[in-house]
Amino acid sequence: MISQDHNSEPDGCSRDRRLTRRYSIPGIASFRWTAADGGYSTGSGVTHNISKEGVFVECEALPTVASALELDVALSLNWNHDVTVRLRGAGHVRHIRSGAGVRIGYGAAVVFHMETPATEED
Repeated sequence: MISQDHNSEPDGCSRDRRLTRRYSIPGIASFRWTAADGGYSTGSGVTHNISKEGVFVECEALPTVASALELDVALSLNWNHDVTVRLRGAGHVRHIRSGAGVRIGYGAAVVFHMETPATEED
């Protein structure tokens, strides 16, 4: 089920500063980011919400804020057939979230491009 994800402040007031709506769509995310030493680090996780310009990924390996990021997301769609759509994108980490009682992960500004899934006739 796809639902719109709302962001609200602790006081209960909705102050979403995003330019596009995000939707709760779980997908498998693989990513790599540029580490402080100039090399690459990698990680994987699950998308919590996603839009055409951003994503929140729940994961254990957290990139640093402002690091360059490459992201690959596999979304399984089960409308009429089992189809996996791949989204690839690049961007940067906007914030990280960690600590007790919160979803551990990061939010990123990413411009996604969809890869058309292969059909049985291809």
